[in-house]
Amino acid sequence: MYKLLLFISIGSIIRVNCVENFEKDFQTKIIKGYYHRNIVDKVDANKEFIIRFPNSTSKYPYVVYASSQLAHYGHPVFIVVRQQQTVTSWELPLPVESKSGVIKFTSTSRTLCHNSMPIISELPRSIVHQHNSGNTNIPGIHKELTMSIASTSNVAIEFSVRVEEEENFYVEEDKSYFVTISPSEPRFFYYKFAEKNDDKFINTVILEVDSDDDICLTVSVQEPSCPVSDLDNDIWLQGKYQTVVSKGGIIIKEKEYPNGFFIVFVAKGDNYACSREKASVIPLPKAEVIKPLNRSSSVLFSVKPGISKDDYVVASLSTLGAVLIFYLLFSLTTWAFYRWLYRVKVVQQDIPLQNVRDTIDASTRDEEFISVDDIDARLASRSLMLTDLARKKEEYIEKKSYAYLWHVVSIAIFYGIPVVQLVITYQRVLNISGNQDICYYNFLCAHPLFGLSDFNHIYSNIGYGLVGILFLLITFYKQHYVLHNPSHGIPKHYGLFYAMGVALIMEGVLSACYHICPNQSNFQFDTSFMYVMATLCIIKLYQNRHPDINATAYVTFVVLGFAIFAAMVGILNGHITFWIIFIIFYIVLCIYVSFNIYFLSYVKRGVQGIVDEWTTDHDVLKAIEPKRKAHFALLVAANVLNVIFAHLGILCYIMDTDFATFLLGLLMANAILYMIVYIIMKLVHHEKLCLQAAVFGILGLATWIGATYFFVNNSTMWTVTPAESRKYNKHCVMLDFYDFHDIWHMLSAGALFFSFMLLLSLDDDLVNTSQSKIVVF
Repeated sequence: MYKLLLFISIGSIIRVNCVENFEKDFQTKIIKGYYHRNIVDKVDANKEFIIRFPNSTSKYPYVVYASSQLAHYGHPVFIVVRQQQTVTSWELPLPVESKSGVIKFTSTSRTLCHNSMPIISELPRSIVHQHNSGNTNIPGIHKELTMSIASTSNVAIEFSVRVEEEENFYVEEDKSYFVTISPSEPRFFYYKFAEKNDDKFINTVILEVDSDDDICLTVSVQEPSCPVSDLDNDIWLQGKYQTVVSKGGIIIKEKEYPNGFFIVFVAKGDNYACSREKASVIPLPKAEVIKPLNRSSSVLFSVKPGISKDDYVVASLSTLGAVLIFYLLFSLTTWAFYRWLYRVKVVQQDIPLQNVRDTIDASTRDEEFISVDDIDARLASRSLMLTDLARKKEEYIEKKSYAYLWHVVSIAIFYGIPVVQLVITYQRVLNISGNQDICYYNFLCAHPLFGLSDFNHIYSNIGYGLVGILFLLITFYKQHYVLHNPSHGIPKHYGLFYAMGVALIMEGVLSACYHICPNQSNFQFDTSFMYVMATLCIIKLYQNRHPDINATAYVTFVVLGFAIFAAMVGILNGHITFWIIFIIFYIVLCIYVSFNIYFLSYVKRGVQGIVDEWTTDHDVLKAIEPKRKAHFALLVAANVLNVIFAHLGILCYIMDTDFATFLLGLLMANAILYMIVYIIMKLVHHEKLCLQAAVFGILGLATWIGATYFFVNNSTMWTVTPAESRKYNKHCVMLDFYDFHDIWHMLSAGALFFSFMLLLSLDDDLVNTSQSKIVVF
């Protein structure tokens, strides 16, 4: 017991002596601080500095600059800044995470959040911005600042600190501000909306950011309250934010931030967050990580007024009015044309009007299935007429044609509903999270409305729907009110035209859905019905001269399904091996389709005929000699062009073009090629191109050229990262509401409509020509 007491006593004496020695060696040095003046000294484990700055009533927040070139990561210099309500602390060197490891910055600066921000944010903007008159003080504002500097290093470390006021803290619209930032030197500023009774009141503004440096930044818009999330590891915790490389933009509505907002800039430790390696769902080559030799970025930013409610109304009603005027003019001219066509082409034939529909030459429409002898006769013929391939019952062909319509309607319903659900979920996630990198908007021309972040790009798709309805009405009118001579002209099967009209409407619906939140995951929504329309155009052109042997809707949409599946695989795993496999498969498919076309869908019978002829005469050249040489030459030319188109896929892969766009280009190229060949063959066989078809062709060509110009001038690019996509952002170019892509929507809707009308009227010159005199090509 005595030994234990003795041990405790000795221990107490030693501890008291150690504490006394420590207190004797440790020094707390209190210094009076001065603004805009450097304070340089040395600190170690035995010395702590407390710097007390004079109290102030200035409305400007403080910026603290601190550096220490000799500070060690194992024993850093700690900087603690105390204000009357908040404490801000960091260390030197400041560690910043990067892909290549932790980067240590020996020079730092932090903007201190003004403790009186609740008072400032409630004040009228005229008082907050009265610094122009030289008055920087606001009654009721009080600022205190005390700084503590310490370290655990046994070696004295030199440090330097300086405190300044941020005189450009209060941002006004239509003024440019320049700031230099780095991962260790974030900055933030404050913008306040004008009062609603002020002439300068704006309910929406656009924050524009420009930088010539290839430095990845995060730009954030936050509530004007302390503390501010102004470090790389916490900036995403508040408000809206987006990554930026050279250009950025954020749209802010007054109702979201009625007391104004902070504009926060933070530079990343490297460019990984803005690189495709991280941000892309598409497998891409790994981006080179930029080494942090110099991570300072010079940023120019401004807050610009958004458009007013009157601008929304003017732009929206102007667009709708223009479409309605087009409706009226086009409906009248189309009605007048068909009245003229009816009088000139039908009445001229002395056919009683009331009996036109009832006069049916059933003798050529009494077979649903073709006999073997007829098949052999067709295959052996060197020149086919339409009557040779229009032998099946009218009702059978009509039912087959309408199957396309019901397929398109079914796909539209079952494809469209989950699309709407998904994109609305995207929009909600964007609104809740504030992550502006989710959607690839043109932020410099994106006008929010009805809870949608980019209303104008959605609304500009209205043209697809309206002209699609107009096309359906014209088709209905022509089917039921424009009379034609039976057994004359191209068989009038309108199911495909109705399917094309519905597809045009759905293109507008799905394009609008895509633009609710455009990104890499839902790009196919914008193009799926473009595949459908291109395919339907090809099928309709073929059906005109081959009504009996046209592909069924079931086969067509199964092939389309595989095409869309291939597009999905190409997007998610676009390896060069997949491209090569697809190109080989596509060439084989083209050859197979060519055999079907040449042998009139009786490939087995056609090949068997060649074998039989060779077996009989043993003359190979005679057996394989094509019966319809012009037809054969066209197919060979088409296959050569398709092989060239397919091999351009390798070039597209090298140029980093996405697979879905390449596939759509293939279908569009074939539709255009077939249309051109069809028109040329009409002229070669002395058929005329009626006035209406010629007008539609010219209008379609002109609008396609104009639409293509606006399409290639992209304002976004979903194949890259959100930060890289913002490089292409452009200001509105029409009515302060629409950008180039909006104009593409409008022009392409018109171009598709004119193209469909060209198809609808392409063979109107044959309405009085017997089908026995119409050549098959």
